Amino acid sequence: MCPVAQAQDDTTHSHLHRVQTYALEIGHELGLPDTELKALRAAAILHDVGKLAVPEHIISKPGKLSPEEFEKMKTHTVVGGEIVEQLNFPFAVAPMVRGHHEKWDGSGYPDGLAGEDIPIGARILSAVDCFDALVTDRQYRRALTLPEAIEIVRRESGKAFDPRIVALLDQRHEQLERLARSSFPTTCQPMSALKVMRGNAPDAGLEVSQPGAGAGDGAKDSVERLRRLVKVRSAVNSVAEALQSIPQVSRLVVAAGALSALLREMVTHDALVLFERVENRLLVQGAAGVDQEFLSRLEVPEGRGVAGWVALNRKPILNADPKVEPGMAPDTELRAVLGVPLLCQESLRGVICLYRRQKDSFTRADLQVIEYLAHRIAEIALEAKAPVVDEGRPEPSTDEPMQVITVALQGVPSAEAGGPAAERLVQRCLDIARESLTSGACERIGRNELAVWIRDVPTESIGLQLGALQTKLGELSQQGLGPVNPAIEAITINPDSTLNTTSFGASRSEQKPGASRPAYEPLTDTNR
Repeated sequence: MCPVAQAQDDTTHSHLHRVQTYALEIGHELGLPDTELKALRAAAILHDVGKLAVPEHIISKPGKLSPEEFEKMKTHTVVGGEIVEQLNFPFAVAPMVRGHHEKWDGSGYPDGLAGEDIPIGARILSAVDCFDALVTDRQYRRALTLPEAIEIVRRESGKAFDPRIVALLDQRHEQLERLARSSFPTTCQPMSALKVMRGNAPDAGLEVSQPGAGAGDGAKDSVERLRRLVKVRSAVNSVAEALQSIPQVSRLVVAAGALSALLREMVTHDALVLFERVENRLLVQGAAGVDQEFLSRLEVPEGRGVAGWVALNRKPILNADPKVEPGMAPDTELRAVLGVPLLCQESLRGVICLYRRQKDSFTRADLQVIEYLAHRIAEIALEAKAPVVDEGRPEPSTDEPMQVITVALQGVPSAEAGGPAAERLVQRCLDIARESLTSGACERIGRNELAVWIRDVPTESIGLQLGALQTKLGELSQQGLGPVNPAIEAITINPDSTLNTTSFGASRSEQKPGASRPAYEPLTDTNR
């Protein structure tokens, strides 16, 4: 059974060895008899064997469990106890396995035992299992330091854990950690239809979603939300049509920014990423918003991190921790991610992820919106990769032109050269653009580049707003916040799919930091 228990996931082998090392040392300190130590040695390896009855997508989920998923997870204690009972050990291993999630104050599961009614081996496993989980990387969060982890265990003394065991762990945890590292080796069906009534939440907490805006307003709010959803769906279709007129190499970058701008009306977010599935990897094909430069570099193996889990299991995820994504900037401001698989004709095309700065801030209503739009977004991603075909291309759904305004923030250093200060400067420019260009939706679409999507606004009004934007961005340099020399280009997507381009200020190739320029002066006007 030991190889079976160790093969459950990527972290289980080392975790079981470390738990066994810690548990036996504490057992010796407590003066347990030889039979108890033998039982503890076996239970430390087999305590999670009942997870064989838990679906893989729950075990590997890189976020908190939903209440339904936690109900299934809790059964591993009962299943594990039954499996071990059938092995006929000559000492009491099964009670330790069954009881390793019981708590000192009686709030644990599956039986709600308290104090010394919990087998001593189970009490030891409970504390050391928690401590080791805290100091190692898990799918749902990064590892804590030893001092951070032992402080959490101390706070649970007399609540979750036996105070005597906490005191020993506090005294010896650094020594035990070195021992575990130095000694690491190189080298029955459970019952169905189980439900464990005890236990309200896992130690990491349940999956959280905030109440949706307008929750409790009844039918009136539902009708308004449906109206907005139909409006966004129509706008998403317009983006799909407009993309056919954009050079293929730029389509998904533009699509990410456009979708972010449109979706923000329904689902508030600070960043958006479109992942494309390429063999067994997820590659970023478009990113917009906060940390866009770092997000655009992500390359996620299928099954790893948040996006990889969504892709492998073809299931959405709500309010996971973005920091567990492979390659994510460790100092990112993003604290919550909503991920949805992009399926088209039952084939996985990729994953869309939305991010927010606030932890646990997406709602189930937000998830429903993205799931509703996911199929169309998957089609957009597929269409954006396809070459332009003139024959039979659908006409735009409106006779009004769409304008795409791009703003190149020349003079601003890259994130590598300028560090966090450069990133903050770009974010400040984005905020100014949103304040100035009130008639459109503004997003970050490149390292130091912004874009605005506008419909049904007179050209004169757009010109005035662009002039105000140039002035405000230029003032940042005068305020000593950094050199910002915007080069602005307005692309008009006409109903006949032709493009008109107008540039303002200095050109992208010629402008130099500090060079004077008119506040608003067209340089070119060409039809491509």
